[in-house]
Amino acid sequence: MGWRRCLFNHKRMSKRGLVIIGLPLVLVMTLMWLREQRAARLEQQVAALQNQIAAGETTRQDNSRLEEQLKSVTEQAEGLDRELTRLRSERTALQKENTELKLARPDSSPPPPPRHPTEVPERQPYHFTPEQSAFWIERLDFGKRLGLALRTLAEENNGQLPDDLTPTAKWLATNNVPIYGDTGPLFGVGVRSFELVYKGNLKDLANPGQVILAREVNPVEVHAGRWNRMYVFADGSVQRLEATTADGFADREKEVWPAQP
Repeated sequence: MGWRRCLFNHKRMSKRGLVIIGLPLVLVMTLMWLREQRAARLEQQVAALQNQIAAGETTRQDNSRLEEQLKSVTEQAEGLDRELTRLRSERTALQKENTELKLARPDSSPPPPPRHPTEVPERQPYHFTPEQSAFWIERLDFGKRLGLALRTLAEENNGQLPDDLTPTAKWLATNNVPIYGDTGPLFGVGVRSFELVYKGNLKDLANPGQVILAREVNPVEVHAGRWNRMYVFADGSVQRLEATTADGFADREKEVWPAQP
């Protein structure tokens, strides 16, 4: 019986020893698992922070590019505004001169002899009515906006102009260039009032001030035998050509654009 009791005591001590050895091992494995979980969470947080930093850098670059574009458009708009102010001053002086000429000329004076369709006198024997003046200013203002839109689209396309004015209409609809006066457009002058003439590349032009980009579709008769038409040139300027008939503008265009194809 003694040897059996000794064997039983030996088994009890062996089991107790296994328990004592197993507990630290379980504790160590648990700590290692927790450590791995924490490391995984830290890696996820670092990856998320890196993505946020990359997104912030992209946003900063986009904002910088938009600021440069806004600065360029603002400078162009300011230049156009100064040019418009100068043209309005010239128009006022021309109206005053026309009024003086009309008052100095007797009503019974015979009408001037007929002129060649492309010949326009240096001093016009007529003056604009208030409605004609407002219409003239609106056509001039839109011509400036159209020239700015065409040149901007060409710059974005390595100097190549579009095939028609459809992209220009979209650009004007999303880029509000402040050129109109306080009253805004009154006569509905828009893209449909003009047609594209030159469809090449602006970089190929040696003298853009002599190349017609666009023109009004229909000339406007402002007085008996006096027609005018707005033209947008490749340098962004807008000019009004005049003729004594609606069909007399082909020769006028050759005068301002001698190298036209």
